[in-house]
Amino acid sequence: GPASIYDLPLPPRLGLVIGSEEHGVRFNIRRQADAVVRLPTRGKLGSLNVSCALSAALSELARRGTD
Repeated sequence: GPASIYDLPLPPRLGLVIGSEEHGVRFNIRRQADAVVRLPTRGKLGSLNVSCALSAALSELARRGTD
């Protein structure tokens, strides 16, 4: 996504959809999303393992105090 997860204003309730490493999120699901975000990385890193990406996203939500 174009926006970083660290800059996105978060609503009090939300749902996360995590795509696969190879195919991402299906178009029909993605077009229904309110926002598409990315996890910024340093250096030449093609992608994160899905479980690693989810861990990073949940860590950011916990840091912000979102339930």
